Amino acid sequence: KRRPIYSPKDRQDRKRQTETNRGREPGDLIEIFRTGYQHWAVYVGLGNVIHLALPSKERGAGAASVKSLWPNTAIVKKEQLSSVVGKDRYRVNNKHDSKYPARTPDQIISFAEKLEGKTIKYKITTQNCEHFCNSLRYNVARSDQVSGVFGDLDHVFAVRVLSGG
Repeated sequence: KRRPIYSPKDRQDRKRQTETNRGREPGDLIEIFRTGYQHWAVYVGLGNVIHLALPSKERGAGAASVKSLWPNTAIVKKEQLSSVVGKDRYRVNNKHDSKYPARTPDQIISFAEKLEGKTIKYKITTQNCEHFCNSLRYNVARSDQVSGVFGDLDHVFAVRVLSGG
């Protein structure tokens, strides 16, 4: 079951509600709707997410942004969800829970926080933000966005981020 999509106005209206009432729980995957693609992050609690970001000082600049289609590295960052989302819409989307066993929230957060601040390899087709987040939650590096554009290349070339490969 997919959860609702939130807009900036929704976030303002729900500001006083608790995290549980807002539909986010630690370990959830957050899908952020940018123009032309989706950026992905892992919710780690207290309004924070861990995600791949450009190797720059730009806050909230996701590694999947159009201006970063060709970098070969990304930085694992912990930031406020509101900073990463900006004015875009987002939703909790644990879409592969019925296909793959999910790690426990504690395991997901532990793996994510161990990677925080590290520079890792980045490739739009095989090691992007969606691969990264799915690796954290399911230990499966996959990107449905890439599959939609490039077929199943991501499954052939996928590298498990957490395995160091």
